[in-house]
Amino acid sequence: MVVLAASAPFISSAWQFMRRGVPDVLFTGDGATLELRVLHAAHGTQLLGPYSRFEWSHPGPAFFYLALPLYEAFHRHGPALNLFVLLSNLTCAIALALTARRLRGDLFALAVTALLAAYEGAGADFQLSGEWNPVVPILPLGLLSLLCARLAQGMLGPLPFIAFLASAIVQTHVGFTPVVVVVVLLASALHVAARPSMPRARRLSLVIVSALVLALLWMPPVVENVAHDPGNLTLLERFFTAPHAPEHPWRTVIDTVAVQLTVAPLALVRVFAPSVHASGAVARGVGAGLAVGVSGAVVAGVTQRDRVLLALSSLALGEMGAACFAVRAVRGEVHPYLVEWISMVGWVGCAALLAWLVPWLRRTFHMRAALATGIAALALTAASVRAESLRAKSFREPDEGAERLAHEVERHVVSEPIDRPVVRIVSHDVWPTAAAVVLDLVKHDVPIFVEPSWLFMMGHELAASEPGHVTLLIGDREFCKLSEARPDLRLIATVPETCALVGDPGYLHEHRVAGAVTLVRATGVRGDPARAVDGIVPAEGTRWDSALSIVLVDKASSVEVAVPVSAGELNGVFLSADGSDTYAVDCVDDAGTRRVLGRVLAGVPVGMGTGFLFTNELASCAAIRVRPDKGDGFYSVGEVGFLRK
Repeated sequence: MVVLAASAPFISSAWQFMRRGVPDVLFTGDGATLELRVLHAAHGTQLLGPYSRFEWSHPGPAFFYLALPLYEAFHRHGPALNLFVLLSNLTCAIALALTARRLRGDLFALAVTALLAAYEGAGADFQLSGEWNPVVPILPLGLLSLLCARLAQGMLGPLPFIAFLASAIVQTHVGFTPVVVVVVLLASALHVAARPSMPRARRLSLVIVSALVLALLWMPPVVENVAHDPGNLTLLERFFTAPHAPEHPWRTVIDTVAVQLTVAPLALVRVFAPSVHASGAVARGVGAGLAVGVSGAVVAGVTQRDRVLLALSSLALGEMGAACFAVRAVRGEVHPYLVEWISMVGWVGCAALLAWLVPWLRRTFHMRAALATGIAALALTAASVRAESLRAKSFREPDEGAERLAHEVERHVVSEPIDRPVVRIVSHDVWPTAAAVVLDLVKHDVPIFVEPSWLFMMGHELAASEPGHVTLLIGDREFCKLSEARPDLRLIATVPETCALVGDPGYLHEHRVAGAVTLVRATGVRGDPARAVDGIVPAEGTRWDSALSIVLVDKASSVEVAVPVSAGELNGVFLSADGSDTYAVDCVDDAGTRRVLGRVLAGVPVGMGTGFLFTNELASCAAIRVRPDKGDGFYSVGEVGFLRK
């Protein structure tokens, strides 16, 4: 019965797969980066977890290697990852129900399973098949909590499963580390306090198996850390141990945690009234009430010598503390996806209260309580299944624009052919589409590279081994417009908001005007202005304020250089500048009158890049003035020069 109840919320999503199969949908954005890493895992080269916005990776690749068999079985179709997550969550839900039954019996298991169904159907915002790594470990965290409750009782049998789950959760998203560490350590302490009796040989064998599981799962990131300097584990250690003042006041921390703790109990109401939402004050009240109730359960567990109640309530209370610590430690904005896992902590707290309530009902009302609880649990499960069916979406719909662009790019790269191009994302906002283009080419075994500044997302397996490759530029509408008349670029694919162009990597070298460029004046700059005309073009990705550049302190800053005497042979200007900004180029005539010649986008997301402006009007200019036009407020110029026809 409990297995059927645990499986029920997955019916709708499973039916979608049964009806539509696993279609060949091209993922974009984060989904594409995750699928790319599964492809790297297929070659045995993926040693790290998903990428982080801080340019390191999460600790390990468990998610990718676990998903790989199903991904290969369905011919490398992206939604196979959704099917994998759905089956993983279904397995966790069933295991959770069976673990609950071993903890407290059938009635408790049925009540816990109904609570989980409500949480899945009307509480949590994530899809049961969602492949995004911040939400993938949420249901496994619930299972880990109940397995640790068994460990806390003195049962050592779950230890290998705890080692596996804890490792996979942390490897998939490092933000789960505080709660996983607290749960495992607290359960271990309670286990020792329980003084379990078990044959020494049996205990030793379980410890050895658990150690082997840990060694197997953590070998890839350890190997990577040894092979690279610095390795990813070292980067993680530096990031989390560097002195850092908390960015969020305790009021924000408490409110954030309280809202997430409210998700599970509120789901019991939203199953029947979906429009119900808790205000900030209500959320704080419910969260505080849950914390107080769980604290009372801890006291009751001690006084009644109820190991199950003590274990569940202690773990729930420890998880609440870990949640507060985790939110307090968040760098930058507290995005919803960073804290959604705390809703599972609320579910564990509710499960602890059920472990207190169900035996009391049994003792007080006997069989009538069991019957009423069972009927209520089944009714709640049925209502939750209906709620889940109304919002279940097993996998994303195709992005027609991204797919069309990717297929056009692939056709040109293969048919021309274009030998091992380096993909360059020149407009940051189009990176989700660019990731789809990279994914499509890699899936079809087309040899490509990715520029260094995006390797932390796409995988260092795509790093170019040598310079000089043709560039494949992907940009937004503005870049497409600025590039229409550029002789160094050739358009190969376009959709309404994005275009792809092939660039000649030797164009600057072949068309750069030789000889020194004369600096006229520099206004509002930091550093030696002569750096802008010293003949040295900073390598792509060089830090924006390095010794090779001068900093333009604001939009009023400018650098002015003389146009060479042979202006009739010129057809443009090149500018090495901070790649995340756009710069205006003004023509200054003999009378000092200025007019805008055009704008230059350096075309790299991070560090220095080189952009071109092609114009036939340089013959009428005595000088050109370069100034910031728009960007992030950090402007710099590394070199200003001219291009000949």
